[in-house]
Amino acid sequence: MYGFDELDKVGSARFAWGPAALVDLCIERIRSLRGDIGGAVFDTYLSAQKKLSEMDLPGATVVMAAMRAPLFEMPVDAGGRTAYALVPPTYIDDKALIGKVDAAVENVFGKATPIRAPFKTLAVLLGLAKYGRNNIAYVHGMGSYVRLRCYIATRQVESSYPAPIRPLEKDLGSDYLSDECRGCDICESACPTGAIENRGFMLDASRCMTLANEDAKKLPGWYEKSFSHCMVGCMRCQEACPMNDGKLQRIRLRSGLDKDQAAWVLNGSDDPEGRLEAGVKQVLKENGMSYLDDVFARNMKSLYNAGRL
Repeated sequence: MYGFDELDKVGSARFAWGPAALVDLCIERIRSLRGDIGGAVFDTYLSAQKKLSEMDLPGATVVMAAMRAPLFEMPVDAGGRTAYALVPPTYIDDKALIGKVDAAVENVFGKATPIRAPFKTLAVLLGLAKYGRNNIAYVHGMGSYVRLRCYIATRQVESSYPAPIRPLEKDLGSDYLSDECRGCDICESACPTGAIENRGFMLDASRCMTLANEDAKKLPGWYEKSFSHCMVGCMRCQEACPMNDGKLQRIRLRSGLDKDQAAWVLNGSDDPEGRLEAGVKQVLKENGMSYLDDVFARNMKSLYNAGRL
């Protein structure tokens, strides 16, 4: 499918590409579904995606890369015993792998600019992935445990996929759904909130745990104590999915919370000099998770109350 030596050398990644015009077509389609997706969810996660014409970004080819992404386990000293807070794939960057992928794409396609785009839809259109009922993209050989990255490149290259699907001519609710999902309801049963419905791969984003606990606002009323599964995000539907069997890699982080730091986060113990708070921020920084500082304590308490620590 790929045929480019530079890309083949990146063993932990897969690639696909096609005409740059697909980006604008995808964004038009996503914008047309704002009402179905939910205005608040759209404004938070999708409104920043701009058409190439709006960015004044010239380009001939859109390139999608899918990189393996592991589950991380952060150690927590929970009163004399070590527990592990799960951090799902994509929340921590593998900067070395991203750098290799960036270099390989530029070597093949010329100047390549990373952009925000409808990653999952583009990956499906280009034949790199297929949608699951849980609204997650599955890449052959990797499952859904992937980081997607999108580029606009200057060099015109024949598409890696014989006939990219025109997104405006297809029903997003059924035409892009993986064959393995038809007649299967495993992820629907695994979702504790009822967010996964029988609507192809469209879900009720207003009841998605990931969207709720990524937001620094107060958790919604439907978010029960037992729901918490990861430090951020969820993963219940992905863990249950047969298409992910045997594909999850785990990495145990070296930096974690010591006993005093854990007590401060989980129980609000005294920290008059701010030493514990500074130590927790340092742990997040060392793990590449400083951007989660505003939800970290709340989500860790939820994990603890759910018996996950």
